[in-house]
Amino acid sequence: MAVLLRELYGYVNHTEMKLIAGQAGMNRNIRWMHMVESLEISSFLEGEEISFITGIGLKNSTSETLLDLVREIYKNGGSAVVVNIGPYIERIGEDVISFCNEKDMPLFEVPWSVYMARIMHIFGKKITEAERSTMELESALKFAVYTPQSTELYCPVLEQHGFSRQSHYRLISIYLQKSPRISDEDAIKAINKIKLQTHVSLNDRHSYFPFVLEGTLLLLLCDWPDAYMKSSVAFASSAWAVHVPPSCRLYISISGNVGGLEKIHECYGQTNKIRRLQMRRKEMVESYDELGPYKILLNQHHSTVLKAYYQEILGKLDDYDQLHKGQLTDVLKTYLESNGSINKTAELLYIHRNTVNYKLHKAEEILNCDLSLFSTRFSIQLALLIKEIL
Repeated sequence: MAVLLRELYGYVNHTEMKLIAGQAGMNRNIRWMHMVESLEISSFLEGEEISFITGIGLKNSTSETLLDLVREIYKNGGSAVVVNIGPYIERIGEDVISFCNEKDMPLFEVPWSVYMARIMHIFGKKITEAERSTMELESALKFAVYTPQSTELYCPVLEQHGFSRQSHYRLISIYLQKSPRISDEDAIKAINKIKLQTHVSLNDRHSYFPFVLEGTLLLLLCDWPDAYMKSSVAFASSAWAVHVPPSCRLYISISGNVGGLEKIHECYGQTNKIRRLQMRRKEMVESYDELGPYKILLNQHHSTVLKAYYQEILGKLDDYDQLHKGQLTDVLKTYLESNGSINKTAELLYIHRNTVNYKLHKAEEILNCDLSLFSTRFSIQLALLIKEIL
């Protein structure tokens, strides 16, 4: 699990380590920590680290200042700065405090009497424990998704981390559809930023775990009330969208609520099917609970049956459209969505009502059906629903 700075600080707030600036950044993610005593050393940062500064490097420099060093740490992706107040740095200037407040970069001070090595030891231990837990959970969830019948490979691990067999689960799939102009590396960076944003946007009042599977970010929710889940996703989705590169699309697919760890794979299957439907509709957020009749179709595990039904009902019309570059299927779909109104269909398609009548009669001729019959309309509407999920 990712370690947030505010969580790490909670383990040492009994010491004299004090937060003096950048409080708004306390939800930053922490991967590791480094002693950073010069601009040159700051260039080795990889991002999401806490930088500890005693000032010994600055004391021997005639050009580098604490502000210069903090700026470089920020530039190189550092998450926070801890400054040791003592013989090398007597106090932290207002320029440094103002910069950290402006950048929402947490700035701490620690008196010389407190051994920073002890603080670093506590931080290192907690970060290592979190990394181990993350690896265990990610591995267990892969087994839950891909080999659900092998419960011995994932249930004990998930239960050890607080995910009960008796609980109810959902999966939220966050998929980035990248454009050809975006590199795979940039797409991965965007997904990782969205993953980090979940810890900021989602309240930890209810249990959840984010993990990446086949390039898609998945959030496992445990016992989340429906209303709370909807409001949380509505709030978080706007924050996630900020990290989407230009010309890319974000699709957020929410599975149904299932009982037990053994059914997590069903959630994963649902999100994949929902996403295919979303990509046709260009809908950013779609929830299984709000899909209506699509839920029946999404739970049909034999896609060949659905394909055969579609071909039986509308296959001939598709063939005609392809051969003659026609739009009879689109006209028929709009007509049914308009509750059989010729005028409404003509208005939506920007064509004359006589053209609508002609195309509908042509469709009836090809399909050998009567559109005035409820059974005919129902069969065609069902086939059109199937087309959207295939």
